[in-house]
Amino acid sequence: MIDSMDDIDCLLHDSPMTDSITREIAMPSPNFFLVGAPKAGTTSIFDYLSTHPNAFLSIPKEPHFFAKDREGMSSLHDTDEYLRLFKNADPVRHLVIGEGSTSYINSEVALAEIAQFAPEAKIIVALRHPIELVYSYHAHFCFRGEEDVLDFEQAWRLQDERAQGKHLPKGCRHVFYTQYREQGLLGKQVERVFAYFPHERVKLVFFEDLKQSPRATYLDILNFLDLPDDGRVDFDVKNVT
Repeated sequence: MIDSMDDIDCLLHDSPMTDSITREIAMPSPNFFLVGAPKAGTTSIFDYLSTHPNAFLSIPKEPHFFAKDREGMSSLHDTDEYLRLFKNADPVRHLVIGEGSTSYINSEVALAEIAQFAPEAKIIVALRHPIELVYSYHAHFCFRGEEDVLDFEQAWRLQDERAQGKHLPKGCRHVFYTQYREQGLLGKQVERVFAYFPHERVKLVFFEDLKQSPRATYLDILNFLDLPDDGRVDFDVKNVT
């Protein structure tokens, strides 16, 4: 019989359901997002940070969980499944816990979703000269077999028709991948980031700086994330076009 609030507290304390809820609440959660842009050094940045002793980054690199307007990009069904990507993180040792989905920067909804999910999160945006970016982006999808028009100019001219579902490559997972113009609108994308996150929690990293001065740029990233220097001197470029 339950006669008082003390009895209720005892029942809740001893309940297996409460233990389950406590575990979910205590589960590590991301406090850092590398949101893009694609082909601007995100894979290299992610790789460098993933070996830092005080950082825990997800596997896979790009869960795409918050890009709800990119149907089919994420294989995750709910928040619990998403959080399980970070279950092995140690909140004491890992000062930075995060992921690196490049779909977030040009999604219409992802940044708002992230701001609601983790309002104190730090955001890194990798940027590159937009013309070089879209050329590299096109070459990347040609290599992956998701773009069957190898001539960039021709693929560019097909954008409007492809947006209507015409002339789509057989291997294309999402029509947005064929919209090279949108990928290059970096000003619009950065404005979207600042609409949801204050300047002090956003770091812009330029591909050109990462290429020319990799260690200095890396140390700048560590400083932004409040991580100590781990002494890294190897800055091999990852995911080269």
